[in-house]
Amino acid sequence: MIKRIFNQLTTRMCNKRDEALLFTGPICPKIQKKLDKYIELSNNCYPLEAGDGVYSVASMGRDYIVELQNLACSCQRWNLTGIPCHHAVACMREARLNPVDFVNSCYSVESYNRAYAHFLMPLRDMTEWNHIVQCPNIDPPKYEKKVGRKKKNRRKQPEEKPSKKGGVKLSRHGVIIHCSHCGLAGHNKGGCSSYKAGMPPKKQPKKRGRTVVAESDEETEPVITQ
Repeated sequence: MIKRIFNQLTTRMCNKRDEALLFTGPICPKIQKKLDKYIELSNNCYPLEAGDGVYSVASMGRDYIVELQNLACSCQRWNLTGIPCHHAVACMREARLNPVDFVNSCYSVESYNRAYAHFLMPLRDMTEWNHIVQCPNIDPPKYEKKVGRKKKNRRKQPEEKPSKKGGVKLSRHGVIIHCSHCGLAGHNKGGCSSYKAGMPPKKQPKKRGRTVVAESDEETEPVITQ
């Protein structure tokens, strides 16, 4: 596995060096592409010079402050990325300056080449390694047994409350409650306005395993059984 990682790093650094030979401008192509996008967006910006490289830029109904000497803009985009934003590019166009000169040096092709200039020296085969090394053996860390019995159950989630009868106690979250006084949903007897007003409770049929028969106004004849 270590050899595979070593080969991947070697291949990557070699490819990056070959890729840098195709760069044409002073900055990397991806950064140049972002800068071109900001140059295009700067057409909607209207700078107004205040003096000493300070400008007030109107863009999309808002005003921004650009300081070319401090390489800063009130939109904070230039400060965070090191690439001039479209507000700053509009000010540079007004001052006849090249936006490429204001890009941070870490995005230059020179810095890119310095980052991948070094290479990893290939290692010899393991059969040629010198096994006589005057260093102590590197042993794994000693295992210290902890006090108490080792836990076997997994850690329960906050919503998994243990029940006294065993198992998991499910919460009643999302259940619609009904009032025992008026029978309406959404509240209980403690929050019932009818109960607080002293109104009589609604008669509810008792559920004892029998079907409830509605009372009729007509009297039924009694059935005589022997």
